[in-house]
Amino acid sequence: MKKLLIIIPILIFSGCMTQEKCWKKFPPSVNDSIIYSEIIRDSVIYITDSAGITALLECDTAGIIRIKQIKDMYAGQFVKPSIVIKNNWLKADCKIDSGRVYFRWKEKHIKEVKTKVFVKITNQLTGLQNFLCWSGGILWCIFLIWIIIKILIKVLPAGKAVEILSKI
Repeated sequence: MKKLLIIIPILIFSGCMTQEKCWKKFPPSVNDSIIYSEIIRDSVIYITDSAGITALLECDTAGIIRIKQIKDMYAGQFVKPSIVIKNNWLKADCKIDSGRVYFRWKEKHIKEVKTKVFVKITNQLTGLQNFLCWSGGILWCIFLIWIIIKILIKVLPAGKAVEILSKI
């Protein structure tokens, strides 16, 4: 009987646990997900290139224009210049292989997402309900102590029960 009287209050109060202790003992689940995405992009890149010539032109007595001296002539990477003088007309041409380049590439993106799943408490107790729970628990403890005292008075002889209760 004494063992039963000790075990019952232990079982009643052993189920109490705060939310932080619960999360430490049973941690929330963590969902890891990795998102892979590949984007194909394209663009046109315009090539800037130049060519030039610096020359000294001269006109003879007959009125015909001639190139007397070429001071500077440079060609670009893609541009090839040419000069033609015909019938007193100067024609300068620049030939280019390609003025633009089509360029295509792939972009790969990796995104790692970690989400913690917490259990949301939906039925939160109000202040009155919390007060009633605590006052009910206290009254239950007082009631159990009162029953234990009554049992001790009935089970034990009168003098011995008073002696045990006076020690408490």
